[in-house]
Amino acid sequence: VAPDLTTEGNNISAFVKAYNTAIDDIVQNTQAIPQQTAPALSGDGALRSTMFELQSQMGTLNLSNLGITVDQQTGDLVFNQASFVASETNSPTTVSQSISALNSALSPLVSQVVAPNTGVIASDTASYNSQNTDIINKLTQMNNDLTTYTAQLQLQYATIQATVAGYQNIANLFTAISSDGSSSSSSSTGSSLSVTG
Repeated sequence: VAPDLTTEGNNISAFVKAYNTAIDDIVQNTQAIPQQTAPALSGDGALRSTMFELQSQMGTLNLSNLGITVDQQTGDLVFNQASFVASETNSPTTVSQSISALNSALSPLVSQVVAPNTGVIASDTASYNSQNTDIINKLTQMNNDLTTYTAQLQLQYATIQATVAGYQNIANLFTAISSDGSSSSSSSTGSSLSVTG
C-alpha cells in the first residue's frame, strides 16, 4: 500500500507549527526585556530549561529528510511539503528512520513535561496554585484585620461622641444656671429700686 504522503506531510506540518508555538510561548512568557515589565513566568527556570532541551534535541537530528529546515532569521522550523515528498519518494527508509529518531529524541522530554503530578506543567501549576492560595489567605486576613480595625474606630468614635455630648450637656447646664442667676439678680435689683421710690 502506497503511503499517504499528504496525510504524513500534514502531520509533520502540524508538528512543526506546534513546536514553533511552544518555543515562542515559552520565550514570550519567560524572557524579561530591559526597561519593560517582566512577563508572568520570567522566574520559571523549568520552562526555559525545557525549551533549551527541546532545541538541543532537535539539533541532533537530520530534519531535512522530513522536509524541515530552520529559518536562520527567526530560528523557527519551516516545513516544505515538496521536499518531504521528494525524500519519501527517493528514500522512504531514511524518512522512516528520521521519524523514529525524532520520536525517540522528543518523546521522553515531552512525557517529562506533561506527566501528571510530576511533570513540569503539573509542578508549575501546583506551585502557582499554592502561591495563589497564599495570596488569597493573606488578602482574607487583611480584610479581617481591616474589619476589626474599622469596628474599633467606630467604637472609639461612638465613645468620643458620647463624651462630647456629655460635655455639651454640662455646658448647657452652666449656660442655663448662668441665665437663671442673671435673671434672679435683675429681679432683686428691680424690687429694691421700687421700694426706695
